[in-house]
Order: sequence, then structure tokens, then C-alpha cells
Amino acid sequence: MPMHAYIGASASCWALYNELLARQYEGFVGSLPANQALTRIRVIDAYSVQHHGKPERRAIQSVNAHLVALYLQLEKEYSGEQVNAALQRVLKFANEFVWLEPPTPNGTLTIADVLRAETSQEQANAIENYARDIWRAWHARRETAVRWARRAEGK
Repeated sequence: MPMHAYIGASASCWALYNELLARQYEGFVGSLPANQALTRIRVIDAYSVQHHGKPERRAIQSVNAHLVALYLQLEKEYSGEQVNAALQRVLKFANEFVWLEPPTPNGTLTIADVLRAETSQEQANAIENYARDIWRAWHARRETAVRWARRAEGK
């Protein structure tokens, strides 16, 4: 079973994640209002933070960037376009990112919880709950995300 190069997911969990992405691209959430289109990127950010990998450059950059994205989405209510633009600026500092020790537990929800959704609205709600659950689990690292977001804004 294929696995991701630096995201620390088991092969079976990675397969579930890819199943969810396939559903999203097939239009399962395609009927959602524009403001809920963030669910497509929220699940990527939450999953990447929850599956932090090992302390190596790509995993460190991934967790830091996706944690900033969760902060911008969930606390600052940035749109998808705003998040993408901010991340382009944040990634200019990627060589300065450090390993963030993951919390225990690293959330209480998983991608399997999201896959139980039977309608596009249920899926959007499940993704929102999943992203917020992971953000709460990583709350001790909130100031790191805020610092990188502010630095990217020149503050």
C-alpha cells in the first residue's frame, strides 16, 4: 500500500484520506456554498498537522505551514484565497521553522469520522469538527502559528 513520503500516516489511514479527497473531487462536497468550499483545504491542513511525521525538514515545514493555515481559517476566518496568499509569504521563512512536538492526544477525531458522512452537508460539518478538534489539540502551539502569520504580514 502506498504511503506519503513525509506525512506520518499508516498506509491504511493514508488510503482513507485519499478516499476522502477522491470523494471531494468527484463532487461530493461540490454542491456546498462557496463559504464552505474551505472544507477542501481544511481537511488537508488538519490531516497534515495530525499526521506530523518525524523531525525532518519536509515534515517540519508541513506542520508549521498547515498549522498557520488552520489558525488563519479558524480564528481569522480567512478565505481559501487569503490562506493561500498568506502561506506563500509564510513559506519564505520555512528554513527557520522548527520541529513542533505533537500533543497527546493529537485530536480525538480522525479521517474515518469524516468518511462516515452520508451527505455533502454532513461531510462539511464533519470536516469542520475535525479541523477544530485538531486545532484545539495543538492549542499549546497557537502562538507559533500566530507569530509566523504576523511575520508573513510584516508585523
